[in-house]
Amino acid sequence: LTIVADPGAMGSLEIPAEINGLAVDAILELAFSSATLSNITIPASVENIGAGIVAFCPNLTNITVASNNPVFGSTNGILFDNYDAMLLEAPPTLVGSYIVPDGITALQAWSFAFTKIFAVTNPASVTALGDFAFINCTNLTNVVFLGNAPVLGSSVFSGDTNVTIFYMPGTSG
Repeated sequence: LTIVADPGAMGSLEIPAEINGLAVDAILELAFSSATLSNITIPASVENIGAGIVAFCPNLTNITVASNNPVFGSTNGILFDNYDAMLLEAPPTLVGSYIVPDGITALQAWSFAFTKIFAVTNPASVTALGDFAFINCTNLTNVVFLGNAPVLGSSVFSGDTNVTIFYMPGTSG
């Protein structure tokens, strides 16, 4: 069973593992975008998550994944795909600077969209940034890549008028 959309969701949402006896195994791209959620919890049954499931959720502070989910996980409220070593999504209320964990290979589409971050450091393992990864991060001023320049999706830094991209000496980009 796939969660298609619930833009009217409010407050704290715990996605059920089953609905009418059917396992909830997927959440479609942008499913909760624009919802007024403060927290969202993803059950162990979910095996597929589309990009930007909580993009545009201005009050969202935390994304939690059931500890027994074999595919996805969350650390400090940020959603990760454990198999593909991808950072999937940060809550839009994320503020300050963020260091992407070593070993992450890609930032999925919409991963930091609309967050309040001002600086991001990417390890050498990051080789790709998905579409709209940093769209409208109006406080973003510095993005550092410790490795070579990643492959960029479309409109990755759209609306980020004050951002400067830095690469380390000896890298290509």
